Amino acid sequence: MSREDYLTTKFGSPERYRAIGGRVSAAAAAEGLIYAPDKITRQPNTLDCHRLILWAGETGNAGRMKQRLMDVYFTEGGDLSDRDVLVEAAAASGLDAAEARRRLASDRDIERVAKEAESAKEAGIDGVPCFVLGGVIAVQGAQTPDHLVQAIDRAAQEYASRQAAELVMR
Repeated sequence: MSREDYLTTKFGSPERYRAIGGRVSAAAAAEGLIYAPDKITRQPNTLDCHRLILWAGETGNAGRMKQRLMDVYFTEGGDLSDRDVLVEAAAASGLDAAEARRRLASDRDIERVAKEAESAKEAGIDGVPCFVLGGVIAVQGAQTPDHLVQAIDRAAQEYASRQAAELVMR
């Protein structure tokens, strides 16, 4: 769908998103990253992106694939629903372009990825990024490094408390 329609549906209007987008752009810039929301014209269904990440994981390149897709979308404004764009990203991430194109044209791993997405939705995850820390704390949205450090510390404390309580119960 168009990015404008998506922002209207999710936030009420593109204007309401501008403040959020401004904070994300500032946070990205502080880390030396570029977030160019004005270049984004389409809101893609990311099922094929998730399949590419899964397949890139087979060769240890999942992180590289994720980063390339993020750059294509958030920095370059690329259309992640365009198979040619996806195949180029796959090739840049170490996957064989012809194999990626063949897999994308198939139903391979659609059910698996859809089930994983549904599980996340059922757990209350409705946006990215989302970090689930130790299975006890979830942090959603762009956060400062200090906020993430505090969340990791809280998660570690909660996890340790739960482990101690389990030992007592045995």
